[in-house]
Amino acid sequence: MKKLLTFIISALLLAVITLATLFGLLNTSYATPIAQWINQLIGDERLSFKHVEYDYPLHLRFTQPTIQLNHTSLTFRHLDLWFNPSIYDHDQWQIESALFDGVTIDNTLPHFSEPSTFHIHQLAIHNLSLETDEVSATALNVQIKDPHWYRDEQWLPYGTIQLSAESLQWQGETMTQLLVDADHQLTDSRINGFSFHWRNGLISGQAERYPQGWSLVNVTMNHLSLTQDVIAQLRYKWSDTPQTKMIQHINSLDILNSNLQIGAVTLNNADVSIENMDVTSLWQNQGSISLHADNAQWKHLQWVNPDVTVSLTPGKITINDFLADIWQGRLQLSGALTPDSLHLSNLSLNGVRWYGEQDDDFPTFSFTDLHWPTIAIDQLDISNTQIIQLKHRPFWQLTGLNVSGTDLTLRHNNQWGLWQGQLSVSANSASIGKLHTSQAIIEMTSDAHTWSLTRAFLPLKYGYLKAQGSWPIDSNEAPWSLHVQSDGLPLEPLTQWVSLPISLSGFAEANLSLNGMAGSPTIMKHTLSGQAQGSVYRGVMTMQQDNTTTIQPFAINGIDVTADRGKISLPETTIQGTTLNAILFGDLDLVDLKTGKLEIRETAHGKTTVYDLLHPKDTTPEEKTTTPQSP
Repeated sequence: MKKLLTFIISALLLAVITLATLFGLLNTSYATPIAQWINQLIGDERLSFKHVEYDYPLHLRFTQPTIQLNHTSLTFRHLDLWFNPSIYDHDQWQIESALFDGVTIDNTLPHFSEPSTFHIHQLAIHNLSLETDEVSATALNVQIKDPHWYRDEQWLPYGTIQLSAESLQWQGETMTQLLVDADHQLTDSRINGFSFHWRNGLISGQAERYPQGWSLVNVTMNHLSLTQDVIAQLRYKWSDTPQTKMIQHINSLDILNSNLQIGAVTLNNADVSIENMDVTSLWQNQGSISLHADNAQWKHLQWVNPDVTVSLTPGKITINDFLADIWQGRLQLSGALTPDSLHLSNLSLNGVRWYGEQDDDFPTFSFTDLHWPTIAIDQLDISNTQIIQLKHRPFWQLTGLNVSGTDLTLRHNNQWGLWQGQLSVSANSASIGKLHTSQAIIEMTSDAHTWSLTRAFLPLKYGYLKAQGSWPIDSNEAPWSLHVQSDGLPLEPLTQWVSLPISLSGFAEANLSLNGMAGSPTIMKHTLSGQAQGSVYRGVMTMQQDNTTTIQPFAINGIDVTADRGKISLPETTIQGTTLNAILFGDLDLVDLKTGKLEIRETAHGKTTVYDLLHPKDTTPEEKTTTPQSP
């Protein structure tokens, strides 16, 4: 027993002396070979190094360490290891912190596997440079707390990560001065904070990852610049990215002082705030969006200081308020959008001044851009508006234009019209070509599927024009009617729209009453009926005959036109003049206009000249010689 005890004590003393000797040698030039020998016995065979330094009590620095991976190896400038006071526990060496410094990775990202012989509580990599097909980075620093790998092909371990980089490029997009503080896990990852510069802007905030994808939390983008071309490029670059790695939801996003192009809309110096929005489906949200910009452009329309706030609910977007200056006036509206309808509770436009003479003056907007099958406005108010068009003939203008409407349905089943409501239009002055009116007013209503022109009164320079009528707007083969009275109606503006073989000036008095059945053009042509009486006074007719221009004063009394189921008849009516011998007559069928006639026959000096008013482009004045009869 005494000999056994003596052996055990001697063995323990030998072990202590051996460890003490090895410990002492670690502070000498023998540190490197001793460390290499120990690493071969009890370390990881994937690690090799050229030199080691020991710093009491638990710090080792390796120079030019090399880690052998499955298909490649990485050589660092230095590797610093700080051991845990419990150096060996649970059959693993306990490394409190491992710092790899100085390495360049080319071609492909390396894959790591979970080490089995040691456990690292904190892993750090400094001064890392990446240059691969997927990503490149300079001055990249990463610190990971409790790193662990679940798959052999995994290159970034899970854990609590702090990352910084001078520059990071991914799929052609460059981020500079990147900072990230994240909890990277297999599920439910979270970025506690990030910031970087991208596309001339500074982006910062937090984010959370769910099974369906990422959600932005309290993200701010400042001085961003995004054009439609850039957005299209990003969509193309990210089209193959798995949905779980894409941004699917916005909890809170503020875009400040930024220039943006979204579809056909361009925003300058814009502030946008988005709350609780699912970016995968516009119509399945319960959030809000607010926007303000110095100016915006859409379809060649320039909006100054646009300001809008909208609320999102499933299947509906509510415009709480929209304000903007346009064409020196003020636009204000509120209402709601759905995929199938635009319903404005109010639309107000005041003080607009538009002058169109050059191509740049004209917006490219058309009603086809309003794609909703149903469009309604509860309250419409347009006041003190001036519109002048001087590019295309006939020129036209509206000054002091006022429009008011209530309970309006302007589009139904993709068809435009006044389907419902009351509308009133007035203007201090209006003109189209040579036709002028002042203090004009037009009033109309629509109810029970019938549109009614209740009042139209247009004062003219020497007279007036007034009209009433009705039209079935959604029923085929339903009756319609139109009644027009006029006096002092100038004839000269007719040449703006109707091509005639002669020139006319003067004034007309007319009383017209027409009716028929609505529906297809064929039904209308077959059912047009009614009558018109009128006269022409202070008329001047200019005719071309044998290369000679003849100017004749004239008047017509007792014009009497009848229409019966599409057949129109104008009996021969004398055109009166001092030296004029002419008649006006017509007989035509709306179903077959080519065989109809509407002519002026003038007889002078034994010759009759026929002027075809119905087909002025197809025929020329026909001369017929007549023989004077004997008394």
